[in-house]
Amino acid sequence: MKFYEVRFVTKKGGFKKWVIHIEANTAKEAKEKMLQMWETDSRFDGMHTFSIDVHKLPDTDEFKYHYFALVP
Repeated sequence: MKFYEVRFVTKKGGFKKWVIHIEANTAKEAKEKMLQMWETDSRFDGMHTFSIDVHKLPDTDEFKYHYFALVP
């Protein structure tokens, strides 16, 4: 398993940037896990993700976004 950082934006209620760290075998799997988590959380009803960017976290980076976090 590898660690991936997934970044995306939402537009409902104003433009917002989000990040989450996901453990997965591939970048595609990390994206699918993120989407499943997003869609099953009732707090995000009606909010859609756009411009999804997935990249592997370098081994030196900390796995700190265990759930969805807003970033500046």
